[in-house]
Amino acid sequence: MGDSVRPLTFGYLRLWPDEAADGGSGLVEEIEAFATREGMTLADVFTDPFDPAVDEPDRAGFCALMDALRRCHPSTVIVPSPDHLSRHPGGRRNCRVLIEHEAGARLHIVHAESGRP
Repeated sequence: MGDSVRPLTFGYLRLWPDEAADGGSGLVEEIEAFATREGMTLADVFTDPFDPAVDEPDRAGFCALMDALRRCHPSTVIVPSPDHLSRHPGGRRNCRVLIEHEAGARLHIVHAESGRP
């Protein structure tokens, strides 16, 4: 016995225009490496543009992430840095509350300092 359920892990990125061309592959690799180091199973990585086009929904990737977190328990989210949640401290706190308290997931931040990555 003694087997414990490993949390399903999701990544989340907000991409600058220069990162969007390759789908943020370097950032995805960072998330994959972190998950591997920590013994996590990475299920998917959700993305949003930092500055969406006028005809694009804002934060569609974050909404899809939240839907996945509500369906999968236990779950974990990995982001490269706090800025991927929001550029503003209040927005970061709000995202953290949604992830940790509303969805009941654990949040891991690869680089604790703000700024790119």
